[in-house]
Amino acid sequence: QPQAKSAQPPSQPGPITGQGSGGAALGGAKRAATNIVHQAEQQSLAESASNGDGVMMVHTLVSRTVRFRDSGPERVAGMKAAALRALNARMPEAADIRKHAALALWVAHAREIAATADDVESATLLGWVARYDLERGDYRSASRLYAQERDIRRRVLGEEHPSTLTSMSNLANTLHARGDMAAARKLQEKVLEMQRRVLGEEHPDTLASMSNLAATLQAQGDLAG
Repeated sequence: QPQAKSAQPPSQPGPITGQGSGGAALGGAKRAATNIVHQAEQQSLAESASNGDGVMMVHTLVSRTVRFRDSGPERVAGMKAAALRALNARMPEAADIRKHAALALWVAHAREIAATADDVESATLLGWVARYDLERGDYRSASRLYAQERDIRRRVLGEEHPSTLTSMSNLANTLHARGDMAAARKLQEKVLEMQRRVLGEEHPDTLASMSNLAATLQAQGDLAG
């Protein structure tokens, strides 16, 4: 997670993906996404756009048939799981606004799937859509989606799970970006207190939260802190 500087707005770590960090993990995720997309193309469920930017086109009739006509629960669940894997492998690019044009269709599909999020993997997708909105300055949508992600992680994983704490931190940082310093400070103080207890005083996440809180205090003019 990137560290915030005390004189700048707080950092925005990405959602927990469950795939670890480093180039090897990212490369594996991209290969998985490529395989899933290839399978969809083979079954004529999707095709690559001609502009070569990685955009996938899915016909509306295919989408609606899958959503409303396929009565097999196992098939629907399997297709949703495959879509989640593909989207979560691609959506980390939401952190780079220069790639947003190529992500547009992916984000449209992500929003539809994330609308029924109820588990950790779909909560991760919620977080990436929130990051997309955050980078584009849609703080209202980003804060709403981060709140939904936090609620799911808290229900499934527990209040003090590291992933839950990260989603809380993402929400707090978005509130800061939105200008709601009082709410951001309250949540950042809560996150920091739990991280100190669960992760330790010198854990990188704890240190990042300390820096984020310091930035909020500075924005409030509370230099004594």
